[in-house]
Amino acid sequence: MKRILLLIFSISLFSLISSSTGQEAFKLGVADAQRVLEGYQKAVEANKLLEAAKQRLVDKLENLVEEIRTLEEKKTKTELFVPEAESADLAQQIRLKQDAYVRERNTGEEALFAKQQELMVPILKEIEELIIKIGEAEGYDLILNKTAVLYVNDKYDLTDKLIKLINAGAEIEAAPE
Repeated sequence: MKRILLLIFSISLFSLISSSTGQEAFKLGVADAQRVLEGYQKAVEANKLLEAAKQRLVDKLENLVEEIRTLEEKKTKTELFVPEAESADLAQQIRLKQDAYVRERNTGEEALFAKQQELMVPILKEIEELIIKIGEAEGYDLILNKTAVLYVNDKYDLTDKLIKLINAGAEIEAAPE
């Protein structure tokens, strides 16, 4: 439903702009922002860093799960043969490990989210600024995100150009007036 409303809005906006421009040529562009992000070397490196940190968290949590499992097995095997106090001590150790697991998971997820924001927000801002610079420099009237469009002719697609420019760190010159 949201996509249909976006499409209707885009068509209405296009109709409004094209009717108000009169004899002027309307210049339209589209870009797949997700593909630009995936093709941007800085984003690729940021994702590698985030994936490595995520894997370290997963490994740490798996170790805690294994410790909990070992304690539970020990408790199960020994609770018939040891005094109730020792069995209660093992149960307490299990609860402490489970609490440690929850703390580590929550802290790790929060840290990953914060690092993702720290790394990705500036990258997304760079992509947005590049799209704006291209739009202004090359006289585009409208640049849409390709994922919100059902069909577009490839001649309007700026995605590959954006990927090349952002990876090259190219400065975009203003279009002549």
